[in-house]
Amino acid sequence: MAGKRVVVAGAGVVGASIAYHLAERGADEVVLAEAGTVASGATGKALGGVRQQFSSAPEVRLAQESVAFFRSLGTGLFTPVGYLFLATTEDGLRRLEERREVQRALGVPVEAVDPSHVAGLAVDDVHGAVFCAEDGTADPAGITRELVRRAV
Repeated sequence: MAGKRVVVAGAGVVGASIAYHLAERGADEVVLAEAGTVASGATGKALGGVRQQFSSAPEVRLAQESVAFFRSLGTGLFTPVGYLFLATTEDGLRRLEERREVQRALGVPVEAVDPSHVAGLAVDDVHGAVFCAEDGTADPAGITRELVRRAV
């Protein structure tokens, strides 16, 4: 990687992540090419939901790595507030339970919960729910700026 100039198109979270990881692996010169400013496009408008409650083992593992990485960037960039998924049909509940088994087998602390404990949530048509307290929200623009800072 030494002695090579790499140009990354876009200074959103993906471009910043590429630049960071290239720099971490010893790239001498990485250039972010962006028409605007860092995180000025879609990344700056993203909500930043981060969850580990996915259907397949590869998706769950990738999400686990993402949560660990976001936490490693420092405080204020990721906040674990939890994610609640509701099932409004018996089939939906069966699928939630199947996914929960995959997630728990991989170490994700997802639990079956009674959704009625959420104040103000209408649960008349809810058959069941799952919750993971480790899931949460990230600051996409803040993470992007931090990755660029570290890449520099």
